[in-house]
Amino acid sequence: MNIENRDKLDLLLEIIQHKPATRIAHISDGSHILSKAIIDMCEEMDYEYQLYATKEAFYDKSKTKYQANKKINLTNLNLKRPSYQIQGRDYEYLFVTTDIEGESLDNFLKRCYLIVKHAGNIIIFLPKKDYATRDRYIASLEAQNFVSTSTIDDICPNYDVVVSRRMHGWGSK
Repeated sequence: MNIENRDKLDLLLEIIQHKPATRIAHISDGSHILSKAIIDMCEEMDYEYQLYATKEAFYDKSKTKYQANKKINLTNLNLKRPSYQIQGRDYEYLFVTTDIEGESLDNFLKRCYLIVKHAGNIIIFLPKKDYATRDRYIASLEAQNFVSTSTIDDICPNYDVVVSRRMHGWGSK
């Protein structure tokens, strides 16, 4: 996934409330511009950043690029693994910039749900104007008990951003 405009991403990152010890996760197959924007914010605000790389090449490049940075934890993530949770950590914000083709959307979002804190947000980048895919994601988010779903269509020229919230006490999970 190629996200180009850093200025617009900085606007998107304003969604993150400034609270101590904030944890941010990012499931990505190659979005260095977004990763760099999140890392810069984490360094400035003293937040924790977990980058889940879903492609081996992206993992290797990120390992080299970010190895000296203490604010980033890097994991090579197999999307088919039964759980995305590492060391029992939950995240206030989960960014998703990876293609999950070949993986069940419902299963993927179930695993994401379990690592997002109550009242946390999932922020998903989807191809712009692919309304069928966007509608499928929104329906699946609702089925997985995410609520208050909205779409931002003016952040990236090639992507719509779907934002949804995990609420405490909703659903059976």
